[in-house]
Amino acid sequence: MFRKKAAKIVSDGNRGFTLVEVLIASVIFAVGVLAVASMQTSAFKGNTTASEITKSSGRAANILENFLAANYSALATGSLPDEDGYSISWTVTEDPGTNSFKTIKVNIEWVDTSGMERETVFKLIRAKAEG
Repeated sequence: MFRKKAAKIVSDGNRGFTLVEVLIASVIFAVGVLAVASMQTSAFKGNTTASEITKSSGRAANILENFLAANYSALATGSLPDEDGYSISWTVTEDPGTNSFKTIKVNIEWVDTSGMERETVFKLIRAKAEG
């Protein structure tokens, strides 16, 4: 009579991972992936806001450059029509004491993609040319 010998499992201490260990590792990995996804969303919102601020700053700089090129006596308060959601206005005030310089304040307002009201303000002091 022949007996089949039961196969012996050789154990050298490497049994693999248990189901609990795999589940815990999966949960930790999932939390990490969610954190990275959240950071991506925040970065996208930040980049969008930075782009809007850059656009408004460029428009304000262009307006101020036009005031630098304009005749001093022609500088006056005004505004531009609403352009791409940006409300653009400027005020020109003359120094009451000496009447030798004017302060130009450019104000650009808009509502960003999250619904928050934003504002960019630039100021320029222009001296009256002697002569």
